[in-house]
Amino acid sequence: MKIRNILVLAMLAAALMLATPVLAQANDAEATLLYQEGVAAAKAERYDEASRKLKRSFELKPSLDTAANLSFVESILGRKRDAAEHLAYAIRVHPSTGPTEKLKRMQKDLEALEKDVGRVTIQCPQGTVVTLNGGAVGIAPITMQYVDPGSVTISGKNDALGDGTVTIQATAGQTAVVNLELHRGKNGTDPPPSERAIWPAIVLGGVGAAGLGVGIAGLVVSVQKASDAEDLAQQVNTGGGCEAVPQLCADGEAAQTDKNTFLGVGIAGIVAGTAASIGMVIYLAIPSDEPTPTTALRFTPMFGPTSGISLQGTF
Repeated sequence: MKIRNILVLAMLAAALMLATPVLAQANDAEATLLYQEGVAAAKAERYDEASRKLKRSFELKPSLDTAANLSFVESILGRKRDAAEHLAYAIRVHPSTGPTEKLKRMQKDLEALEKDVGRVTIQCPQGTVVTLNGGAVGIAPITMQYVDPGSVTISGKNDALGDGTVTIQATAGQTAVVNLELHRGKNGTDPPPSERAIWPAIVLGGVGAAGLGVGIAGLVVSVQKASDAEDLAQQVNTGGGCEAVPQLCADGEAAQTDKNTFLGVGIAGIVAGTAASIGMVIYLAIPSDEPTPTTALRFTPMFGPTSGISLQGTF
């Protein structure tokens, strides 16, 4: 691996370490709210709405209850493949000490769903990136996949062994075993990657560094402002309240407002810096056979009630 790519990956790892705790907490809260709204929509028989909300909740925070409820809604909507996939996940993560009646009911429901969908077991070299009908599945080894009956196209890409594609006819209630063979380019060699300009990566790296710098500074100042607000609140309490010490009270409110503002800037900076770093890694690490398009980038800080950073660009 080139030294440049090693440095890029190191920067990305550092950015993710800083951003992960903040983003995880926000995702958990959003996932919980979406789950509650999705269940309420299902009870009101608003199944399309319930499907959207539960699916997004599952993407943010996969769980047994979310998967089981999502499977129920998808089954009502006729999305048998998706329903089987999510119900199989719920069964896999069901704790061994959990209620056996619930597990048996889910297993019975899955058996009924499997009569209406096909199953595919894919055999290919380890490390192969696999797609089904153009949708990403994962990296081999791949577990059994549910598919809609009919034509199914399976593709794989392996940096060391080449590419491969096969199309099969999936039958409801049956499992097809597919041996995905990989082949290299003409004359046994892979085509050379296209040359691309390096300066967009430099710009993204600069934006990433700037975003992380702004984010860290914002969080540090936010902590200081929170401490100031607490100190002023104690002084107001010991001084007899806002009527007795109105200036201290006003200073405390200002410190609290500043804390919220800098916290927003800090989170936005870390998110923007991480996004830019990821964009840089993708730009450098993934070759493109297409001509490099016209490149434009705009980086705009925002302040006020919705503090943050606006990053827009095309590469």
